[in-house]
Amino acid sequence: MKEALAVLIIQNVVSFKVNDKAGGITEYSCIIGNIASRLRFEKYTLCVKKRHGDIADLIMNELLLHGQMSLSEMVDSVIEKHGSQGAWSLVSLVVRFVQVGSSSIPARSIRFT
Repeated sequence: MKEALAVLIIQNVVSFKVNDKAGGITEYSCIIGNIASRLRFEKYTLCVKKRHGDIADLIMNELLLHGQMSLSEMVDSVIEKHGSQGAWSLVSLVVRFVQVGSSSIPARSIRFT
């Protein structure tokens, strides 16, 4: 049960808070909007691939699969799947996103922890 709950939290479909007034009880709540947005994941990935290429598609799929990733985890994943050339593509893609700003992909869509 704990593992399933941890996965739901990492996937951003469940949130939690500790209620100090109730003796430190942890309260969990469902994030309905995030659950509903999962129905559009395929549309998101197609749009990202069309606008930014294969490496961006890989990044988007990894983020959707894992829920959240650090930049180093993402680089490791890209290197594992596409070699060092993929890592350089990732770096150039990140630089492009920084230069363009948040207009390409909403900031909440990519979560670097």
